[in-house]
Amino acid sequence: MKSIIWSYIKKLYSILWWSFLSIIILWAIIGTSYKFWGQDLIQKDRIELTQALQEYFPHDRYHIEGMPYDSVRRNLISKAVAINIVRDEQHSDISTIVPVQGEWTLQRKYWNYRTYESEQYIIYIYLYGDESFYKVSIAKNNWLEYLAF
Repeated sequence: MKSIIWSYIKKLYSILWWSFLSIIILWAIIGTSYKFWGQDLIQKDRIELTQALQEYFPHDRYHIEGMPYDSVRRNLISKAVAINIVRDEQHSDISTIVPVQGEWTLQRKYWNYRTYESEQYIIYIYLYGDESFYKVSIAKNNWLEYLAF
């Protein structure tokens, strides 16, 4: 009786060990392939979002501090790109920070947070940090953006 139970335990251990090993190998293969083949897509998205951000929030209208950078707002499909707009006399209220061109609808409106949405992009505007600047993030408009907030 003990030998039958012991053989079942060994069989179960073997099944679990090989399942774990196959999952680790599959994860490594998928991870490295994404690193090599998906990197170009991420770079293209980053360039496209940076150009869109510079188009909708130009330097001649807003006092932008620094260069565009990767935002922490990201999901499985798209990444976000962000800029910092300095809070000055002309832009002392968050309602004055709006995209210059395009058809945008105001989705969410709070005292320190705004969300604008178009057919292609979604823009998040935060009154950030010590309230000396606004953080403006842009991401592609897809169904995962609705789950992120």
